[in-house]
Amino acid sequence: MHTLSIATSFLVFGLCTLAAPTIRVEPESIDFGTVKAGEKAEKTVTVYNDGDAPLIVLRGKATCGCTSIDVPEGEDASIAPGGSAQMPVRFDATGRAGKQSAIVAITTNDPGRPAVTVNVSAFVETLTMLRPPNGLLWQQAARGGEIRRTVVIVPGDATKEIELIDVTSDRPALTPTAANVTRNGQHMIDVKFALAKDAPLGALDATVTARVRVAGEETTVTIPARGMVVGDVLVSPMEIDASRAAIKRGERIGEILVRAGRGGRAPDIGGLETAGPVRAELEPVRGEDLRKIVVSAALDAPAGPCGATVIIMTSGTDQPIVDVPVYFEVARDVSV
Repeated sequence: MHTLSIATSFLVFGLCTLAAPTIRVEPESIDFGTVKAGEKAEKTVTVYNDGDAPLIVLRGKATCGCTSIDVPEGEDASIAPGGSAQMPVRFDATGRAGKQSAIVAITTNDPGRPAVTVNVSAFVETLTMLRPPNGLLWQQAARGGEIRRTVVIVPGDATKEIELIDVTSDRPALTPTAANVTRNGQHMIDVKFALAKDAPLGALDATVTARVRVAGEETTVTIPARGMVVGDVLVSPMEIDASRAAIKRGERIGEILVRAGRGGRAPDIGGLETAGPVRAELEPVRGEDLRKIVVSAALDAPAGPCGATVIIMTSGTDQPIVDVPVYFEVARDVSV
């Protein structure tokens, strides 16, 4: 009798330990089809518990900001054996164009499949698309000249024609010009940009607005523009960041190149000063269109992260003095 009681206890214990939730999600993929730009769409996935213990929904997350899932919380996060719960999946086409894809991950207490994924796809239909989608971004450009970057406006449907009505800028320092062109059989609008001769030096943020017509339908395209305006001196890089790897004292950190803002003979370097534990020396180069400054860590630079500034005196009229920040890390001494 005693032996039978022990065997029964082990059997009951074994059955209890085998009890576990089992997740099943339907559908395993969602296609929102064609969604117009700026609109939102919603579909539902159903989470089933095919196990014999409560399934606890812990969280849901998507790989793209265009997609989200609402998972139950509190007591509703527990799905009884044989039960199910519906969860809405939302797609936001704002700021999107063309084919879109994302993965939604649902995390639960299922020991066999702690995370289940649902593939999400959609095609965002838009009247126009901007290439590059983030607009006009440039590092440095001299005032009074053209920016060596362009932006293209194309129809959302490549088979349709696109026509420019007008293009304007909210900043007089930035002048856009646009033209209808055809490349590889596709109609598009090529937008170029120039800086005014009296454009203020420093960072420039502007918004360019283009009115276009696609297959008879008129729309407005907003082009963000951002970059640095320089004068007759072009310095690159604008800062040196070599802090990813430690260097030794006296070792070379990087170099600064000085050119004329509008091309031609580079400005003369009248002097170099430093603020912080660095050395700056002018290195000879071939030709007259470039000046090179080598920046090294000072021999007495302290160990650890360091910051300094290289001050360049030039013969330029617009920028007789240019400051270049330098960030680096000096290797610590090893003692035995």
